[in-house]
Amino acid sequence: MLGVYVHDLDPVALPLFGKLALRWYGLAYLSAFVAGFLLLRHLARKGLWVLKPEKTGDFIAAAALFGVFLGGRLGYILFY
Repeated sequence: MLGVYVHDLDPVALPLFGKLALRWYGLAYLSAFVAGFLLLRHLARKGLWVLKPEKTGDFIAAAALFGVFLGGRLGYILFY
């Protein structure tokens, strides 16, 4: 008899204090923002990006804010 995989993963990655917890999707957002920041800063230092390395943080913050709102809304429209 074949076993069937049932998706039953805990959404909480790290419980912190009481009801406060770090969830997996939060870690995914954080890792994407950090990876984007590091990549753009590296490209800016090499001269392969139009912005100066000092402005990379500002650009990532604005792009992340815009991207999270736009992506969340688009995901809501497409999947719900």
